[in-house]
Amino acid sequence: MIEKLIDRLNNLSPMSDVLSEKIRSITKIENYPAGSFILKEGQVCKKACMVVTGLARSFYVNEGREITSRFMDEGFIITSWISYYTQKPGNEYIEAAEETVLASIEYNDIQKVYKEFPESNIIGRKQTEYAFGGFISGLIKRPVLEINMSREKWMKAKDALKVYLPVHSN
Repeated sequence: MIEKLIDRLNNLSPMSDVLSEKIRSITKIENYPAGSFILKEGQVCKKACMVVTGLARSFYVNEGREITSRFMDEGFIITSWISYYTQKPGNEYIEAAEETVLASIEYNDIQKVYKEFPESNIIGRKQTEYAFGGFISGLIKRPVLEINMSREKWMKAKDALKVYLPVHSN
């Protein structure tokens, strides 16, 4: 499972064998049943994760209503970006929309990797550009929610998503 993370990071920028081994040594595999929380409002996001299998949903609460901001499926690197970078409590929830397996790395471990392996900074920058490019794009496109996944994954996940997506009638 960790090899999927290694492949994902290598796609951002090729890693040395030594860096790949370091990533393997600090990565944890975590399992979340459907409906369980990966992160809750008010918590500090202390890890970045890649979805190995499953589907996660990010949302916040506004005037008592859950507002879904994104869905993240296999290969997606997830975290609550503002809380993660500031290491302060955030207002975002991340929930397993179905049974989900994550490959996760703690914030402090990533910071040590950045210092020990300068090449890792390229990967971090490219991931940040990817994440924030999608975030800014999402702000421009609001109120439409962008769901970026394959048709096969969508067909599998659509029943689980009915719980989260509003039903509109004409």
